[in-house]
Amino acid sequence: MTIYNFFVRILSLSSPKTPNTAIAGIKKGILPKESFINSSLFLNSPFDSFGKAETLTEAEDFDRLVELERILSKKNIDLETEIVLFKTLNELVEHINPEIALFAAESINSIENRYNKDIYELKRRVDDKTLLDLIKVIDLIKLYYRYGTINEKKEDLKRVYYTEALNYIEKSNIDASSDVFLLKIVIKIYNYFKFYSKAKVLVTSAKIEYWQIMLMLIEIEFEARNFDNLYHIIDGIDIDRIPLEFQDRINLWKR
Repeated sequence: MTIYNFFVRILSLSSPKTPNTAIAGIKKGILPKESFINSSLFLNSPFDSFGKAETLTEAEDFDRLVELERILSKKNIDLETEIVLFKTLNELVEHINPEIALFAAESINSIENRYNKDIYELKRRVDDKTLLDLIKVIDLIKLYYRYGTINEKKEDLKRVYYTEALNYIEKSNIDASSDVFLLKIVIKIYNYFKFYSKAKVLVTSAKIEYWQIMLMLIEIEFEARNFDNLYHIIDGIDIDRIPLEFQDRINLWKR
């Protein structure tokens, strides 16, 4: 069957709700293989507002739940995606459809349980003085930061987890000067608590690329709303030492 013929006949075929259901139907000879391809395609963003009666049917809303479930099942989700995912799930808890609201609540609970379990295990190992492991301390800091960041809409929770991360940063004397990823986290936490002077000292002493230092200093001055210092830094930047992907961003600030 060509894909064209499949779509011509689609209304007369059983409509599987998930790719797994399609595979089961194909194995039994009930559905053509094109059903799996069609059920795997996803044309609406799972992060848009649900229940748009004028644009999406109830079936399409449930299709988006399937996509959300697929994302949730991934072992490694990047932070940007998880922020949007968590925001979407928190919105869906208020959905008028109880099935969708229940799915969202259970998904949030699953994410929170995973974070709490990982934090508990890491904290137990880090707080055991006989097993002090700076790598685990760094992992714990990153975990607190990540959990706080996905809770950006819940300021009280965000502050709790950022505070925990800050406590471990301060008492463990970790060296973030040559670890760009860790350094970015520490800077963001310092900026959150308005420790701008600490952030600048840390960045200027870091053993990282020139352009990375400049971008971090710009971020600090912007968060501090020190625009005179910000423009001073930008005016003095050697633009040729900045990667092309960041040059336009810097040039926007030039006076």
